[in-house]
Amino acid sequence: VNEALCKGCGACVGSCPSGAMQQYGFKDKQIIPMVDETV
Repeated sequence: VNEALCKGCGACVGSCPSGAMQQYGFKDKQIIPMVDETV
């Protein structure tokens, strides 16, 4: 991921095949419930 082009959307986090990506300021335990709420 090119940090200069990053808009902080988190799309790379969900598409990372190895699960290595994390969005700055958020852990998976925080993001997953937020995604579940929107679905």
